[in-house]
Amino acid sequence: MAEIEQNQINQALHSSLLQIGLTELESKLYMKALALGPSLMSRLASELAVTRPNLYKTTESLQKKKVGMFSKEDGYNRRFIVVSPSDVFALLGEKKSKINEASDVMSQALPELMSLYRQGEAPTK
Repeated sequence: MAEIEQNQINQALHSSLLQIGLTELESKLYMKALALGPSLMSRLASELAVTRPNLYKTTESLQKKKVGMFSKEDGYNRRFIVVSPSDVFALLGEKKSKINEASDVMSQALPELMSLYRQGEAPTK
């Protein structure tokens, strides 16, 4: 029973990560790093069965999306760390807010936009 609940939680988290714009691999990396804690790239690459060059590209992308970061250690001791799920939830809320704002703007502009819409009509001479 607990395994089913954990699987549902993982699926919900995975879906949320995709909704905030993460790719499939980024989502898998986030979830693995969340489970393992601060991890060396070699361990993450092994756990995910991904080449290290691809993993570095993915971690760079997660850093740009403000979902992951490297520890402050130098060289080979650097570990990849992800933000907490509550921070991901906050990002989801920000995205929702931006979508609501865009929807409001679009609904206000819709009458004017519809007056410009001439799809399929022949040009006037």
